[in-house]
Amino acid sequence: VSSPSILCYEDPSYGVLIAMGALSFIIIACPFLAFVIYGTWKYKENLILQDVDKLGMFRFLFIRFKPDRYYFGVIVLGRNLLICLVPILTSKSPAMQALIMCLVLQLFMLLQVWFKPWRPDPSQVKWIDANKIDAGLVSGCILLLLCGVLTTDFET
Repeated sequence: VSSPSILCYEDPSYGVLIAMGALSFIIIACPFLAFVIYGTWKYKENLILQDVDKLGMFRFLFIRFKPDRYYFGVIVLGRNLLICLVPILTSKSPAMQALIMCLVLQLFMLLQVWFKPWRPDPSQVKWIDANKIDAGLVSGCILLLLCGVLTTDFET
């Protein structure tokens, strides 16, 4: 950290940092999200037209998921975006942060368990399933978050 003395909401240079962060989000994250949504939207059309170039361009989105769950890349990206935005949007209320973060993690874990989107690895043993591993890891994150909530004094 180059300037650990900058206090949130108090130091005048904090506004500049907020503006830089917002501008970076608009310039980098939003176009990438639009690119991913566009690629997912056009996936079936590109399959029908056998457009190998476009399918190859968006391969990073679809290769990890079962063919009938091709859209799950957008869902995972949305989950990751929400996980990043929760502390920013609820920065003044740690209790609300914990509550919303638990809700986000549980919602996306429910979607993941329901749809089982991860492509199985044929070289692995049958009982090793990425869907179960992902659900277990998210459950562990929720448990750690709740343990942190129990040990936090929100009054101060």
